[in-house]
Amino acid sequence: WDLIWEGNRLYKNMDPMLAYRKGLTTWANWISTNIDPKRSLVFFSTTSPKHYSSSEWNEPNGHRCYNQKDPVQSAGYRPPMPAQVPIAKQVLHMTKFPVTLLDITGLSEFRKDGHPSVYSADFKGGQRKDPDQFADCS
Repeated sequence: WDLIWEGNRLYKNMDPMLAYRKGLTTWANWISTNIDPKRSLVFFSTTSPKHYSSSEWNEPNGHRCYNQKDPVQSAGYRPPMPAQVPIAKQVLHMTKFPVTLLDITGLSEFRKDGHPSVYSADFKGGQRKDPDQFADCS
């Protein structure tokens, strides 16, 4: 990220995963300090995967996640794990407060059909007609 303040120090062009770790660590420390574990439960969800290239699941002529109605069927499909997931697991493992991790990333990788695609309320008619450019597969 371009600019990150930490205390009185300004970092320029910080690695995004380092910024994520710092932000998540700050959040975990705040939780440990301010939340009573006898009265509250805290959950943290990992990121939803992106499905931008239909060739990833052996459909080279597909339109990204557009018009997908089934999970990935390819037996050899092994999606890469986003770098955020192990960072989240490491940070949450070190926190004093018991945080339940909802690791949705791995399972969701197989759900290419689980995105808004062109059916988001924000899309206009012309955008819906061009799924290669406008389908929301994130």
